[in-house]
Amino acid sequence: MRPWAGGGAGVLLALRHGAQQVDAVELDPNVPELLRGEFHEFAGGLYDRPEVRIHRGEARAFVQAARGSWDVIDLTLVDSFAGSAAGVGAVGENYLYTREAFEAYLHHLHPGGVLAATRWVRMPPREELKLFATAVAALERMGLNPSDRLVLIRSWVTATILVKKESFTTPELSTLRRWAEDRLFDTSYFPGVEADQHNRFNILVRDYYFESISSILAGGKRREQFFNDYAFDLRPATDQRPYFFHFFRWRALPLVLGELRRSSIPLSELGYLILIATLLQATMLAVLLIVSPLALLTPRIAPADSLVRKTASRETVRLRVLLCFLALGLGYLFVEIALIQQLVFFLANPIYAVALVLASLLFVSGLGSALAARQLRKGTSLTRLACIAALIVAGTSTVYTFGLHPALTSLLGWPLPARIVLALTVMMPFGAMGIPFPLALRYLGQTYDELLPWAWAVNGCASVIASPLATLLALSAGLPAVLLAASACYLVTALVVGK
Repeated sequence: MRPWAGGGAGVLLALRHGAQQVDAVELDPNVPELLRGEFHEFAGGLYDRPEVRIHRGEARAFVQAARGSWDVIDLTLVDSFAGSAAGVGAVGENYLYTREAFEAYLHHLHPGGVLAATRWVRMPPREELKLFATAVAALERMGLNPSDRLVLIRSWVTATILVKKESFTTPELSTLRRWAEDRLFDTSYFPGVEADQHNRFNILVRDYYFESISSILAGGKRREQFFNDYAFDLRPATDQRPYFFHFFRWRALPLVLGELRRSSIPLSELGYLILIATLLQATMLAVLLIVSPLALLTPRIAPADSLVRKTASRETVRLRVLLCFLALGLGYLFVEIALIQQLVFFLANPIYAVALVLASLLFVSGLGSALAARQLRKGTSLTRLACIAALIVAGTSTVYTFGLHPALTSLLGWPLPARIVLALTVMMPFGAMGIPFPLALRYLGQTYDELLPWAWAVNGCASVIASPLATLLALSAGLPAVLLAASACYLVTALVVGK
């Protein structure tokens, strides 16, 4: 099985080595269409051969929902090198290389089957070692001993990891070593590797590979110490923290900047730094735009029928307005971003996920606002209604933090239309997000209407800050932390409007 059809090089290689059937997965429908149409002759009719089956979809979702199994699952350089070098992948989710993904791949191998994954070699090593650590974590979660089920082969430019559910046999290892030696590849790890067998052809002054692999396989405190001490973050990615290409640690900054003059590849770590710079810039501008108008606001005595307590000072009112609209701006975007990242996995297409979340949240928020207006006409207390709505959003976000991903994972086998309908259903409770904001504006208009433009500014600035802040939070603590942060924001809103 080839999780990325592309131009067909991997498919052609599988056929060259006698594969009787190849399942190739391609997310972009234009690629197989071009190779079957305009470039049919150039490609030799590759995708029209009876042994080749093209599946449109995302590879992880395809494997997760599949009922069959394969002799080989090949993950060879399925990502854009240009995109990785530009730092795009450093802050983007990728469910193809998580621990849970590796477990799914291994469960879908025939007895004796092999999972092969190839990454670019980089110094100091990052991707290939993180991939190895991910395979180790997956095997251990399955109750298998990783030390006799893994092989790592490297050349001067790529490294390939081979993983099996069963132990590698002695004949397999002998054949593998002969093959590698004939092509001047280094076997950086194989079961029973000795000290003089892993750094022979593409010689490194310091063999990071053998040192790192030994620590990872040792487990326990030694592995934990290695993860803590290594210059880059090599902890396995998970579905709740699906950022395989996030390696950056601040201690590695001098190393990254030093390598920048000699190679463009370290740019992949700069994606994280760009995100930090974006957040700092947005925060500084937000502080300026929020604080400076306060000097222009003139105090006004609240009318006798004001809903604001007469004992409330001007500073107290402004603080409450700041907290309320800041929390609403952050909370709404936190929910939106977290749901997009969760549904990228479930819908197996980022375009579908973004379009569905944005459209449906706006729609259900509008329904929530309409419901709020109807309740107000019936005499429901404005503050009570806003408080209840904020608590509903906080509770829903908390429940989704722990239950949404497991529920969606179990339903990946559903057809796409059914998954889209389910995703729309998931959005419905968030209609309550359309209630607190307009009610808070209405409340403010009845009391301190000169603060209305300022409240809009606070909310707008919070919305701008929320995007990079949510991504940083997900990178450091995982996607559940973003939903928990949204819950906290709406709890703050409930406390402020409930006073």
